[in-house]
Amino acid sequence: MQRRGPDTCDYTFHTTAGSVTFRAWRALSPHGADRLHNLARLGYYDGSPLYRVLPGFVAQFGVATEPSVSAVYDWRNDVPGAIIPDEAPTLRESSGGGGGGDGDGEGAADGGGSNGKHWLAYSASYGAAGFATNRTAELFVSLVDNTERLDGKGFAAFAKVMDGAGTLDRWYAGYGEMDGACQLHKEGGWVCDGPKEERLYAQGGAYIDTAFPRMDRIAWVEVEAAAGAGGGALWDGEGAPGAGAGVVWWLLMVLTVGVGLAMWARRCVVSEKVRSRVLNAFGGAWAGTRRGTPLFGDGEEATAAVAGAGAAPAARGVGGEASSSLASQAAVVLSAGFELGKATDMETTPAG
Repeated sequence: MQRRGPDTCDYTFHTTAGSVTFRAWRALSPHGADRLHNLARLGYYDGSPLYRVLPGFVAQFGVATEPSVSAVYDWRNDVPGAIIPDEAPTLRESSGGGGGGDGDGEGAADGGGSNGKHWLAYSASYGAAGFATNRTAELFVSLVDNTERLDGKGFAAFAKVMDGAGTLDRWYAGYGEMDGACQLHKEGGWVCDGPKEERLYAQGGAYIDTAFPRMDRIAWVEVEAAAGAGGGALWDGEGAPGAGAGVVWWLLMVLTVGVGLAMWARRCVVSEKVRSRVLNAFGGAWAGTRRGTPLFGDGEEATAAVAGAGAAPAARGVGGEASSSLASQAAVVLSAGFELGKATDMETTPAG
């Protein structure tokens, strides 16, 4: 959970209403960007509800579906390391590519304040001075330009919608404001039929399934470091692979298969050469067997042959011829075996 996030990173939230991609710039909120990177790559947001959608204001999410996990990031529990340090909103210099923040676009900067339309920041509680504090995991995206409304309260936006802005408009908004938070923004005129924060943290996904069946959810989050971004390796074995891991995996797979095929082909060549040598060695004897002549003599001739190829020929001419033939065949077999060993060594031993 302490890994440094890339300088620029894309996070695609695949939701039940479609997908939306946010691009985060670490320079705008180093602590916030690092926290999002670690939570997203480890699957914290998978299955979590979009529990506060207020048209004309914000859409909020970030309570894990598993209560034992979300309890760690409930700021009221004050779990060590769960609350990240406060960071002030950053004024962005115009880069000419953001299109004023009103839709899909490119570039980190669109000029002006922090909480422009379609910018992402952490939800927070208010401290004694009315400044946003106690950031953990809950996020909200501004559905309109909230610069004047939220910048002065310390909400540091650091990511912007780059693709799928229309998805935000499809998130179900019928439940309105959260139960117990109706007095925060009475001017919005929203219904107040949303979930209770305490029950959301305590019961998680089961509470949403039972009481809010139409509420949209995040299925999973895809993490991909933007081109040229620093701060992250391909994959160090922890959590899900990051950008580029799939390409490296397939290259290794192709290389392994290629080496395996090359070794198999080499073995086939060696086997064919050895087979040819053996057939050449046994060619005459094999031909004789096919004509009906036994490879070895029978009776006394066979016994003599086993006793030794150099023994004197038997009295009968046929026996002598069989012993002589056997001796020649035995010599051929021994020669073929020796040559086989040489051939195998020569074909399988790499050149020095």
